[in-house]
Amino acid sequence: MNENSNNSNNIDMLPLAMAYMPFQYWQKIYDPQAGFKRGTIFEELDLPYIGRDK
Repeated sequence: MNENSNNSNNIDMLPLAMAYMPFQYWQKIYDPQAGFKRGTIFEELDLPYIGRDK
């Protein structure tokens, strides 16, 4: 076997991804209609997409 075939076997054993999500507390929430419009009920998570930096 060559060195490349050994590396592909090792990669198959690694996890695909690891995620981290902090616990969300129920504070400062929008009412249901505003939350639906904004895409979240949590004000802390309401970070509108602005696009790239200008």
